[in-house]
Amino acid sequence: VSSETFDDSYTIVRSNAAAFIIGDKAYITTGENGSILKTTWEYDFAFDVWTLKTPWEGLERTGAVGFTVKNRGFLVTGRNSTYRFDDMREFLPNDTYDSID
Repeated sequence: VSSETFDDSYTIVRSNAAAFIIGDKAYITTGENGSILKTTWEYDFAFDVWTLKTPWEGLERTGAVGFTVKNRGFLVTGRNSTYRFDDMREFLPNDTYDSID
């Protein structure tokens, strides 16, 4: 556990987010905090550090479900306002963001 203060300058506040684990990192993405979010944070268990990663490339959503299969992260369902999603997409937090993807 890190006792350093270098990672104390941020706060990750959101509800109804999706989370999953790939390898030795945990990810939290989507959800809401006053508005629906698509930002993604990666948690490194070994160094006890959060890092801002590539945002979710799909439409913003809240209440999605995240899970991992064979070291691949997926998001399913969720909603945006009154629209309810029924899709499933693989999430690649280390890829470069593509706004038209």
